[in-house]
Amino acid sequence: MAIKDAKGRVVPTADNLVTFSFEGPGNGNPNSHEPDKASQRMAFNGYCMVLVQADRQAGEIRLKADSETLKGNEVVIKIE
Repeated sequence: MAIKDAKGRVVPTADNLVTFSFEGPGNGNPNSHEPDKASQRMAFNGYCMVLVQADRQAGEIRLKADSETLKGNEVVIKIE
């Protein structure tokens, strides 16, 4: 996930706390000690790593990202 400015450019100094939520059949910084299954992570140089693990059920996973000072966004991941 990338943190971008109003012109669509990645903000390399962004270190915002980003909260993730998921709906559907499923459940950055390489030196981060944050748990991989946490619902929030700190961005690192404008990016935030998101790991999504689907179960064996087909469908769509809706991933939402929000931050206090940023406009939220969402993406739909199709699982077959």
